[in-house]
Amino acid sequence: MINLIPKANYIEKLRGNIEFSNYQIIIEHKYEKAALEFNCKVAKRLLVDESAKLYFFEYVYNKNLKEQEYLILMDEDITHIEGGSIDAFNYASKTLIEILDLDKTKKVNSIKARKYYIEDKPRFKFRALSFDMNNLEFSCDQLKKYIDKLSNLKISHLILKVSNENSLLVNFRNMPTLCENNKIAYHEMRDLIRYAKEKFVYIIPEIDVFSMLNTNENMNVFYMFDELFNLFNTTHYIHLSAKDCTYDNLAMIDSVVNFINAKHHKKMIVYSDFINKIVDEKVIVHYYKLDDSVAHINHGRRAIYSNIEQLDFTKSLKEISLPKTYDKGISILKLSRKAFKNILGMCGLYYNLANLDNLDDRISALSEANWTNPMNHNCKDFVKRIK
Repeated sequence: MINLIPKANYIEKLRGNIEFSNYQIIIEHKYEKAALEFNCKVAKRLLVDESAKLYFFEYVYNKNLKEQEYLILMDEDITHIEGGSIDAFNYASKTLIEILDLDKTKKVNSIKARKYYIEDKPRFKFRALSFDMNNLEFSCDQLKKYIDKLSNLKISHLILKVSNENSLLVNFRNMPTLCENNKIAYHEMRDLIRYAKEKFVYIIPEIDVFSMLNTNENMNVFYMFDELFNLFNTTHYIHLSAKDCTYDNLAMIDSVVNFINAKHHKKMIVYSDFINKIVDEKVIVHYYKLDDSVAHINHGRRAIYSNIEQLDFTKSLKEISLPKTYDKGISILKLSRKAFKNILGMCGLYYNLANLDNLDDRISALSEANWTNPMNHNCKDFVKRIK
């Protein structure tokens, strides 16, 4: 069986093989982006023989499939792909890259593979990794390499902390007093957001907005959000910091929440420490420790799960083993069975790009825990596949 990571939820090996020396991709223009990487990798790997019979890769939109769900049927003359969205076609393309072994660099006269039938969709729509730029020694090229990894592992979001309690870490020239400790230029962040979007990874800004209000009395928070969303325009989310939980001006909190909903139509994510100060039931809980926010989830509040004993990537494998990250379920004490549907997905927490034991393996484990149905989990099999 192929070493897919994350593991597909249903894969059946069919009789026979496919082989081609010439090919054509059939896809609607509006979905072409989802097949670009696949086409590029085939072209690099294959010494195309234009006199050979064409083999077809046909992408077909299926409105009956869920947004990120796809099907693949491989036959002698055609590989038929169905998807519920452009993202689904991208995930199908990633699977085909693995099946056809397209990451190898050696040129070949023909590409051969076993035939498969695949039905696949993610366990969670929201699959994320979080980085804190405050503690990172990084370059934009490093971040792009990690975005490549997230994309290959079908992780959909990168939560990037872009502030501390005093200032923004991105250099907004028209907000100089809020950008005294900037670590990345505006144009660099804009390029990073564009690059991530091309890889089907969406960057979510995390910001200490209320902590900044405490230290910047003249700060126009609404103008700041206008500028922030003008830059981070590929995401549907904004994430507030855990440090904001000490802020007590409930009227200002309500004003900010209403402004973000009404003008920018963003979904707000807040750490569970902060949830008791927000009335709006649409605000998403980022749940990372056992506390009273479990009651909110049980009563219908949607949540992202980041148990620090399971998904804190700053700790070594001695403290958090790989099997803990690769978990068969979401182990939240006191969470009712009915409330599990309120979990949008898991997020790995990470604060240092360098010197971490087996980061790649940990991200792979996060990927499969997010994507693959728990009934298809097998940690021993996973460890074999990542080797």
